[in-house]
Amino acid sequence: MSRYLSAELLRARGSALQWLPLVAIPLTIIGFILRGWAIQQDRTIESIMAWQGVYLTGLAAPVAALFAATAESRERQAHYGATLWRPVSAVRQRGARLCMVLVSLAIFHVILFASVSALAAIGGVPGIGRVVRLGLFAFIGTIGIAGLGAALGRVTGLVVPVIVFLVWQIIGANGRVVEGDYWWVWPMAWPLRLILPAGGFHQNLLYLEPDSPLRNESPGLALALCGILAAVGIAAALLTTENVWVRVPTRAARNEQAVASAVRRSAGYIPAIVQRVDAQRPRSWRAIASVAFGGALMGCLGVSFLALAYIAQTYTVDIVHGLFVFAVLPLGAGLLPTLTWLRMSSAWRIMRVEFPGIARVILLWSLAIIAAVCFVAGLIGLSAGGEPSDEARRLIIGTLVGDVVFLIAFQLLVRFGTALSIFAVLLLWLASVLLGGDVLARGPLWLIALPAWPQTAWNLSRAAIAIVLGLIIAGALHAHTHRMLSQRAER
Repeated sequence: MSRYLSAELLRARGSALQWLPLVAIPLTIIGFILRGWAIQQDRTIESIMAWQGVYLTGLAAPVAALFAATAESRERQAHYGATLWRPVSAVRQRGARLCMVLVSLAIFHVILFASVSALAAIGGVPGIGRVVRLGLFAFIGTIGIAGLGAALGRVTGLVVPVIVFLVWQIIGANGRVVEGDYWWVWPMAWPLRLILPAGGFHQNLLYLEPDSPLRNESPGLALALCGILAAVGIAAALLTTENVWVRVPTRAARNEQAVASAVRRSAGYIPAIVQRVDAQRPRSWRAIASVAFGGALMGCLGVSFLALAYIAQTYTVDIVHGLFVFAVLPLGAGLLPTLTWLRMSSAWRIMRVEFPGIARVILLWSLAIIAAVCFVAGLIGLSAGGEPSDEARRLIIGTLVGDVVFLIAFQLLVRFGTALSIFAVLLLWLASVLLGGDVLARGPLWLIALPAWPQTAWNLSRAAIAIVLGLIIAGALHAHTHRMLSQRAER
């Protein structure tokens, strides 16, 4: 097994899995600011750990799935290093890969929770042992998710596990699920139930009351259930086979190839001479659409529209707006680069040679897709009882906000890779949910939650500010992204 671990360590060196734990640094910086303010207000260990609950209740499951799916995506792109055709143990290979994922996740949690311990020590707040315990429980809860994410990523790719476990996180963080009497029925609630008593907060990050049953609850049952989840996840990661299709040509295809080869040998080498002036006008928009509209993008669009239409027929228009602003818009616009750019990045240089203006076409085509989705969401909102003026405001601001989120994710994808881009999208989504709510959005913090502007810019002054800032930010990002794509083609 040591040889497999050494080989996997060599593969992980320099890959995204090696650098992913460093994304804990921006979370740590934000945490230092928020926890420093918390120490000034309330010098207790609960006030410091409650801010750590933002990650635990909002991002823990999709981040663990992202770590695991990143390793699987790397192997898929490298065709598993041709090891599938060599006399090696596939189960040991998968086990070594999962071990590297868990090591990376452990480093991530050490960085994340070491900041809490350091701040508590600097502020003279007792209870560092509780922080260590919370970090350990948080890591234990991610083991099973990492295994399931690895198995799902091996079969589907990088995006699907993140979306699936984001939904997993949302279900598990529901108060009726994780704090209900039958929480043990829901596997999504097991990791959260383990950390809530240790952290001293509810699923909505409010402190536990002195008489709360969670305060004195033993972690034994939740720990045992997380152990079962870990066993299931590890088993899934070890036993799920790789999707490898080998195309065997039929007898007719082999005959056609033989005839074509014989014709070429008999005719000799005859160069094809075609003048550039004889070429037809390039249809760049049609070409981009034919490449970008893959099964993943079409599936995401279809599921989003069906979900909005179902909500519109079942609930009020406010629920439709909330679903679109806090889920469909930030996640869809942020994942759009991953669903489209990866399908054309390998041919980017020749695309630029054939049509130098292709960078502008890609950016405008993506903006058109975002605008079309916002337009359809507006029509669904009208069918649910929305006002035409309000839907028009949401259409304009939503298009600008979606374009900004898309451009940020696109730049991170091109420069740093898919994993960091998806992680940034998750952070933007979490910021929009936390700061775009009814309470915090009433103050100046609504400006920080950019993805939630269609919901928080509810009056004329806020709408004007959002439109002006959106135009400025989108314009600057468009120019920078266009220049970045041009420079990438020249390298």
